Amino acid sequence: MNKYLEKSGEYILSFLLTFFLNASILGLYGEDLTSVYNLMSAVIILVMFIFFGFLKKHRVIGGVIYVFALLFCLTMMFRFIFSGDWSGSGFQSWFLTAGERQPSEPRYFLALVSAFPFFLSSVVYYFSNVLYRTVFLMLGSLVPCALYVKTLSSMSTFYLVCIAGLNAALYAANAEKAYKKDDSVHSGTGAKYIAVIMLTCVTLLAASVIPKSTKTKYYEVFEYYFMDAGNGQSKISGALGQHSGNAGLYRELDNTELYSIQGEDLLYFRDQNFDIYSQDEHCWYPLENYSEVNGEAANDMLDSRRLINCDDMLAAMKRGAELDDSLRTAVSEELLSLDSVGEVSASATIIPVGFSAEYYLSSLRTFNIHAPSSEILITPHMELRPAEGSISSAYSVSYYKESGAKDRWVTNGGADFTDDEYRQYINKLINTLLRNGETELAETARAFSDDFNYAMQYKEDTSANNSEIPEDIARLAAELTEGMTYDWQKAAALQNYFTDEGFAYDLDYIPPMGRNTASYFVFTSKRGTCSDFATAYTLMARSVGLTVRYTEGFSPDITTDNDIFVIRSGSSHAYPEVYILNLGWTVFEPTVSAAYNIDLTDNSDNGGGIKIDTDILFNSVIVLCIIFGTGSVVFLAVPGAKRLREELIIGKGGAAAVQMIYRRISYVFGKKFGVKTDALTPRELSQKLNEKLSFNADEFIGIYEKTIFGEISPTNEEYERSREIYRAFGKAVRNARKTEKNQSHR
Repeated sequence: MNKYLEKSGEYILSFLLTFFLNASILGLYGEDLTSVYNLMSAVIILVMFIFFGFLKKHRVIGGVIYVFALLFCLTMMFRFIFSGDWSGSGFQSWFLTAGERQPSEPRYFLALVSAFPFFLSSVVYYFSNVLYRTVFLMLGSLVPCALYVKTLSSMSTFYLVCIAGLNAALYAANAEKAYKKDDSVHSGTGAKYIAVIMLTCVTLLAASVIPKSTKTKYYEVFEYYFMDAGNGQSKISGALGQHSGNAGLYRELDNTELYSIQGEDLLYFRDQNFDIYSQDEHCWYPLENYSEVNGEAANDMLDSRRLINCDDMLAAMKRGAELDDSLRTAVSEELLSLDSVGEVSASATIIPVGFSAEYYLSSLRTFNIHAPSSEILITPHMELRPAEGSISSAYSVSYYKESGAKDRWVTNGGADFTDDEYRQYINKLINTLLRNGETELAETARAFSDDFNYAMQYKEDTSANNSEIPEDIARLAAELTEGMTYDWQKAAALQNYFTDEGFAYDLDYIPPMGRNTASYFVFTSKRGTCSDFATAYTLMARSVGLTVRYTEGFSPDITTDNDIFVIRSGSSHAYPEVYILNLGWTVFEPTVSAAYNIDLTDNSDNGGGIKIDTDILFNSVIVLCIIFGTGSVVFLAVPGAKRLREELIIGKGGAAAVQMIYRRISYVFGKKFGVKTDALTPRELSQKLNEKLSFNADEFIGIYEKTIFGEISPTNEEYERSREIYRAFGKAVRNARKTEKNQSHR
């Protein structure tokens, strides 16, 4: 009874450890211990533990069932990952960012429940109840820690204590068994080295799990030596580019931290626009003679950007509709019925981390900047630069948020204009408001008008470059936008083409010699970097009459701290900015791995995903499949290989064959009938065989004793007789087992 309770206690400890490991993983995504997914996992783990008890007694059939169960779990996991999302990028973004960049869906949790309980229960059960190994049990316990490190999240102290405590309890239980068996617990030199290595690994992982402040003393020294910051910094000058390519250049560097950003939103931060495309060189160049302004003119330009506010424009349009029926009929009733579209302003503080640049980072809709420099230069593109020197100290920007208001504006018809319609409408709106004393509303409408006029001038300035657009790309764009009237419709259709037609983001792909062209990317390879996507989109958009520019900048990464983001060299990104009538310049995202695609009323799956480590999930799955597959093969094959080796020894004949036959008889008899044969002499074993099986092995024991004690090799006749007795023994065991089963069924 005590032995049963002791064994049950170990099973309970193993079960609890498996449960808390799985619960800590689900906890990373917001699930508490009583959630339905944790309850489902507990049931699966319990079923697995019961099955493993069956597997210990029935290796072959149990092994087959295990392999089929593995394939079933993997199938269900893939089904949940790819259900409704052929690329799986939604799950990737959710899984690798702890749900920060992708809303949780039930199928994501079901994918975790399909995989982790099976994997963790297999590891924990085997290395705690079959073959106890502290090192492998600890490695399995580090799986959730590794996920917390990857997502830069902090593990709950409760889970850490439970996992550590259960590991310690299992160690104590197995150490106690070893003590009772051997009167002492032995620890060799190798075990000590392994313990030191494991302690070091656990310490480093625990240190990584705990969020670190970038303001901590000596943090820069730590980053330089352990995070490779020093190696990448010297390669990045922060200079303005003479042509496009910085996005790709930065991504080739070590993932060095460049900026820390304190703010509310995960935004694109731009540094430079490019306007003229060279098909021969496959890159972009800026327009010549930028009209930079500074001083009061710069402040005035920023103030005008503040006025490009959808809610203020809504108020101007509603007032215009009250004053003039033609202004009412020019816009939709849905728009005029809105009280607000929810335009919200925010601010962010940008802190360079040992990095200086010739530009200020800003969002597309920045309307104010607070910087140490007294002189700020601004281009019509809203590129912000210091009048002298470079920037290496913190500054802040104020901006309008990119999401929500724009979508509601477009959905309700706020951008339903053609160029000519809008030109006539905005001019009439301004004049009507001024005539009726609505000065502030007129100023808002004028800001929208000025932005429109600049966009039309930009379109004219770059129109000569349209000759560089390949004909096949222009034909494709025309087909994709056929029958569409408004710019926002065309822009969204072109974006969806890249996300719906099997394009892949691949930093490592190199096109064949002479094929580094937009046409080859669009029609043949469909693989490339953000620069390839942005270039193709910009050319396609210009070919159908959209006003669009190629932009380079950064897309930040999420950190563990609230409202803190990080820009690294690997965060560099290229994307298009499209001018949408009565809305303004808007970011569109054709790159299939980017997580910030602009919807603009299109509710289809845009294929968004994370911008870094997009292959890690699938590589991990492949590795897990290899591990499971290899483990299953080894699990089934090792006993078979051992038996094969023994049979080969028996087949060779001689004293070694007789000794192996004795060991096989002793092992099989002891295992099948629960007899401790190690403590028996050959004659005592023969007596037990007679008692249990009514099997007389005295003749074989005599041959065995002659080879062992007399060191005399058996004759051929004795060897053949030994094999006959061995086969008879096997038949006797099978008959005895059948008899026991028949009696148990009665």
